[in-house]
Amino acid sequence: MKIRFVILAAMLFSALKTGAEFVTLTTPPNAVTQLGNIEIVPFQWPIYQQWFDASMFSSIPGGATQIQDIAFRVSPQSHSFSSTLVGPVMIQFSTTTRTLSSLSPIYTENVGNDNQVFSPYRELSFSSGGAGIHAWTLSAHSQELGKGFFYDPSKGNLLMTVYGLTLPPADVRIGLDGIRGSPLMGSVQFPDGNGEHGVVSSDAFVMLMAFTVPEPSTFALFLLGFIGLISRPYLRRKESHVTA
Repeated sequence: MKIRFVILAAMLFSALKTGAEFVTLTTPPNAVTQLGNIEIVPFQWPIYQQWFDASMFSSIPGGATQIQDIAFRVSPQSHSFSSTLVGPVMIQFSTTTRTLSSLSPIYTENVGNDNQVFSPYRELSFSSGGAGIHAWTLSAHSQELGKGFFYDPSKGNLLMTVYGLTLPPADVRIGLDGIRGSPLMGSVQFPDGNGEHGVVSSDAFVMLMAFTVPEPSTFALFLLGFIGLISRPYLRRKESHVTA
């Protein structure tokens, strides 16, 4: 619960700073209600690429929008583990014309022309203090609030390139939730010594993404509703105290 609150609070803060509506999306879509079917433990991965089918983003209001925040999910096999730092890690996004079947083991051949540094090299916090569909960790946000990666699903599929993703050694089992065999996601991983080639795989991390949609009036209504929800218990307690 604590992990979910901190990450969602950070995502909400980003949306507040941009004056935009806050929309989240879990990939793949069925991961909203169920855990992945594999555990992925990145160890000494200097480069990792993950491919996302554009169809997963068709429900985003307005279609084209900015990716503002992302997070990974703790695997259900992970033991409780106090927070530690991972990295430094750098994350890039681009729009790629590659399909799942045409992904190249050469990293540079998958990257689109609009490749952008989403999050520069920085340490990310990892914690496996809880497990489940809401156990998000390794949250990363755009390097400048309001200037996330602009993604238009009609232009192609989404590609994420991650540098330096390595979970630290631990006395207990820790890992990230993943999916294997989905037609909507894939990856290039396990690079060779020179870091230019990897292995195309059907394995991919379950991800949470936050998008900002520039509709300030709608976002204002969202905030009013949110404030109303969190203040209702307080108002009820105050009313009961006055009546008593």
